[in-house]
Amino acid sequence: MKIVVTGAGGFAGRHLVAALRGAGHEVVPWVRRETPGAVVVDLLRVDPAMLEGVDAVVHSAGVAHLRARKGEDLTALFHEGNTLTTTALAAAVAASGVTALIHLSSIAAAGYTEYATGAGLAEDQAIAPSGPYGESKLLAEAPVEALRDVGKFGVNLRPPLLYGAGARGNWPKLLQLARSPLPLPFGSVRNRRSFLGMGNLSNLILTILSRDLNSDLSGTYHVADTEVVSLREVVTILRSALGKKRGLLPFPPALMKTLLKAAGRGSMGDGLFGDLVVDSSRVREAFAWSPPVATLDGMRRSVEREIP
Repeated sequence: MKIVVTGAGGFAGRHLVAALRGAGHEVVPWVRRETPGAVVVDLLRVDPAMLEGVDAVVHSAGVAHLRARKGEDLTALFHEGNTLTTTALAAAVAASGVTALIHLSSIAAAGYTEYATGAGLAEDQAIAPSGPYGESKLLAEAPVEALRDVGKFGVNLRPPLLYGAGARGNWPKLLQLARSPLPLPFGSVRNRRSFLGMGNLSNLILTILSRDLNSDLSGTYHVADTEVVSLREVVTILRSALGKKRGLLPFPPALMKTLLKAAGRGSMGDGLFGDLVVDSSRVREAFAWSPPVATLDGMRRSVEREIP
């Protein structure tokens, strides 16, 4: 297949280009800035002619991890970088010969405060997007799903935190914690969190593209590794991969959350010690897929790839 990958210069895009080429596909990388071997494209101005001869588009471009600076409107930046660009791309796909559009959304589009425990957050549960980023991703999903109405295959994939060599966001922060020479007070933390390895995401996309892309399978899917792990387990495997001692001390998680909240870092406490379980059974059933790499093993491998 001939496949366009948007955001090919980013973390997910680089991994996807490599995986798709490794599987024998012809890949056309689209980027925002001049990059050797890639095509510079303004997604707000994409048109059907630019997709001539393309079979599928994997849309990994987007805006995330922004912090407001003086005079900036974060809501507007997320809306333009996620909602408007995806809407324009979906319109171009609808008017072209492209068969499929796979959009990398985020579990933030569903929100993860109220339904983050128990069996996990499923697609049919109430939507309460997490902040301006989550709202922009949720709005971006509708035009992708609407491709079903013109007989095309449009899928939104909602992962939780992505890990892998070169990952951004909260993953480098976890690595920074693991690299600390000091003991960490996480020995008593037994929270339950879902993650998704970039290798497993690439494997899912390859699996989807190998199927008969029936428009009836269009829609929005949660996707995560099979296992649910705790912060204690994550830091333990990261330190092991880094050749460090475990160095975790017992300390009440509830007290740590209270102290962080008092210091104005309540969101950090939720992120470190709270639960976030993602139910991805629907995508596994729809595409007969199972993540090939276990979470802790995948985390260990990704750290080993980054060690000089």
